[in-house]
Amino acid sequence: MNRTRNVSIVAMAGLMASFAAPAMAGDTITVASWGGTYQEAQTKAFFKPTADALGITIKEDTTNGLDDVRLQVTGNAV
Repeated sequence: MNRTRNVSIVAMAGLMASFAAPAMAGDTITVASWGGTYQEAQTKAFFKPTADALGITIKEDTTNGLDDVRLQVTGNAV
């Protein structure tokens, strides 16, 4: 369980870093997550500190699976 959490943290850090350069141009990025307490933890650990450090706005959306992500991508919502 601890290893899974650590891998998730590293993956999320990499994901946030990949958004950093494009976000500087637009000052806003949207992050889709699974919602609930999981997303609340991500907000505290990753989204808020990243937004504060980079001076950007991070909008959060909730997804329930790959179909939701596909709709967001095809609708230019992410």
